Amino acid sequence: MSETTHGPIYITRGMKAQCSCGTAPKGQYLNIRVDHGVVAGADQQPVLNTNDHTEDTVLSFGNCTSDSNPKSQIQKGVLNFLLGGSPLNHIVKAVSGKGVVEHLSNLGIVGCKCEPDTPQVWQLGDEEHILDGAPILTKDSVLYCRNGGIITIMEEQESEEGSESAEEQAEGSEEVDVVATEAQAAFDAAKEKLSAAGVPESALTGASGGKSSGGPEGGAVGAAAVVGMVAMAAMATYSASISSHVMPALGVEGVSTDSCKQIRSSPTQRAQTLAQNQKVEMPSDALDGQGLITDPSKLGEYTMFQQPVSSAGGGAVAAYNAMKQLAPQSAPSFPQVIFDIEAYGAVETPNGMFTPGLSDYLAKQGCGVEFTLPGEAAPAGRGAAVGLSLEQGVMSYHTLSPDQCAGSFCLVVTPND
Repeated sequence: MSETTHGPIYITRGMKAQCSCGTAPKGQYLNIRVDHGVVAGADQQPVLNTNDHTEDTVLSFGNCTSDSNPKSQIQKGVLNFLLGGSPLNHIVKAVSGKGVVEHLSNLGIVGCKCEPDTPQVWQLGDEEHILDGAPILTKDSVLYCRNGGIITIMEEQESEEGSESAEEQAEGSEEVDVVATEAQAAFDAAKEKLSAAGVPESALTGASGGKSSGGPEGGAVGAAAVVGMVAMAAMATYSASISSHVMPALGVEGVSTDSCKQIRSSPTQRAQTLAQNQKVEMPSDALDGQGLITDPSKLGEYTMFQQPVSSAGGGAVAAYNAMKQLAPQSAPSFPQVIFDIEAYGAVETPNGMFTPGLSDYLAKQGCGVEFTLPGEAAPAGRGAAVGLSLEQGVMSYHTLSPDQCAGSFCLVVTPND
């Protein structure tokens, strides 16, 4: 932040703000398209004034969790209808005191995309110093969003890298915190599809399903199925820090908060694993004629999170196969895929381990990602499908051919060109 000798700290382009109702864990940078002719700070960035409150300056803070946001109210209302009367919701509420939808909201899973609505200027600017007709923005300035959020300036860290000891950095994780826009959009679209599926009243009173009144043709979506699909879409989108709370919050059978253990690899461990895996020769009997991995049990010499990939690498196998189908010649190597996905961390339950973040990883590789419901036709054209399932409280992945997509909940991966 910029500070004069005797004056307040002024805000320049590139500094960060945070919203009380936003899910972006590290805030968001402030922008300015047309500066006011004054620069400050070591980087000589333009100084902002209180009139810099529009969408050009105040960008999205992830998802909006405000109960005052009309879009969020609609989504929570629909999900409460779908899940509120289910036995799972009653169990979760009895144990934790909160319902399923409240848990999801607290995790940032339920909530619409943050679109700041800030028609009024920043408050608490420096009234003694006017820049281009308005008070200069300071570290104490506050901006109010009509959706219920309070936007404030974040304290700038002197050195993010220097804030931890060398030992802490070596043992630390590079777990991914920020979800790609494309992955978040795919997850939001999946929630909208589930909301529109129209769970019948019988499902809300404990029946397992019945034909969906508004869902895909031939679909039978009960409350338990909705819970499972929300869990799968969330775990495929977010990293271990969120995913380890999703299954317990949704009341997935046999999984509690205490039984979900996050597993992380430090940068040094990931680099060592990559070097070791690059020395392994892919067994030919693990592949089909297209070079896709069809027998993960043959991959015992590869490791992931210090465990054999044959037991811990379902997500890596699915991601590798999906990209191999889309671009056989340019797809990353299997060791590289393992290295990249390890950044998301893993979650271990009493029944096994799963690797989250698959849709986010694929989106960041330049792939298009979209979830499809059971009975829904896969998007036309060239693409690959990854089937998602919850078996004994463990997230599992398996690659599918497009014609199999109608039978299960899927992540469809397409070229993004």
